Amino acid sequence: MKIIENNEIILNIERGKVSYLIRTVSSLIAFFLLLISVWGLRLFFYRSTLDCNKPEPNQGSCIITVHDLINSYTYKYSLSSGIKGKAKKVDSGYPSYLVILEGSNQRIDALFHGGDEDAQEEKMKTINSFFENLDHPSINSLNIIDDYNFTNLGVNGFFILISCLIINYYFRHYKEVSYLFDKHNNQFLITNKNLFHTKIEEYQLSDIDQCILEETDLNNDPEESPIYIYKTKILFNNNSSVILKIGRNKSKKEEIINIINQFIEGRKL
Repeated sequence: MKIIENNEIILNIERGKVSYLIRTVSSLIAFFLLLISVWGLRLFFYRSTLDCNKPEPNQGSCIITVHDLINSYTYKYSLSSGIKGKAKKVDSGYPSYLVILEGSNQRIDALFHGGDEDAQEEKMKTINSFFENLDHPSINSLNIIDDYNFTNLGVNGFFILISCLIINYYFRHYKEVSYLFDKHNNQFLITNKNLFHTKIEEYQLSDIDQCILEETDLNNDPEESPIYIYKTKILFNNNSSVILKIGRNKSKKEEIINIINQFIEGRKL
């Protein structure tokens, strides 16, 4: 809490003044983390399948289907068109491998996720063995299904949670509150500002009786140690009141209360 102005005419108290640079940087960090997390979360819905049916040597077809939260596509290749296929390891930041099917006039590179590195090595061996033995009658089918694993879901979920907490803090706690006691216009103004709007409450300064510190014991058991909370209140002559968000401890609240009451008493003289 900061006393901006204190003289015979004006008493201006402000709380929560936050620089726009801090606001901008924190908001950019929060939204950047959220964007990364949501983009990564789509991989939880990532599912890749490679289904090949070879009833006769060099006959049949292969179908690759890939879909995630955003995209979905399916490709079909005939094994009789001189198709070549292979699987190879790729470095994409998490365990994955690439399945490549290449025909006479088309090619597809499909990224497969799911499972640990050992499991993926076995799948790549199976895929490569199938395409290396297309003319072998004993190998007549290939079915590979990969789903994104839950470990990466947890990581993305964690980043989404952190991003939401930062954004929540940004919206809820970056508030500016000012209390203006104006003898010249006989006004007491409470101004609340946040990112989206400004709210002003207006009262007559002459209607104020005094400012007090209200003490409340949260512990209703008299045998246990008291737990006090303190509220700063402006009391009006009509017995109504308004709470001021001033200070974080009792001594700071008392200091501000004394300043307010001195200003009010000066008005009454």
